[in-house]
Amino acid sequence: MIDAKKQLVDLLVERAFKPALLAAPFNYDRHEREVLARVQGVIREEITHYRNLGSAEEVVDRFRHDHRSGALRQLEKDLRYLELPTLSETRSEFERSVADLGVLATA
Repeated sequence: MIDAKKQLVDLLVERAFKPALLAAPFNYDRHEREVLARVQGVIREEITHYRNLGSAEEVVDRFRHDHRSGALRQLEKDLRYLELPTLSETRSEFERSVADLGVLATA
């Protein structure tokens, strides 16, 4: 059986979050390192939150809500500043996976 929630969370982790977590601080100047540290903290919290959601539908709802509400606006801005992938850049791939997995969400 397909674990849709795990697949969706893994997609977000691999495509959007992992590059920032693996970014080497020595590649950035002092100010950028501070931004990177802040970004990495927020991303760790986001990963924990997504993993703790109860279903694939909740993952989809959260992802879509965050995009509509601008809840992660500062994170997106900081990721672009650091030239790292953003959640917005993974949106089409995420939505394709949602459709392929047949996940029905309310948002």
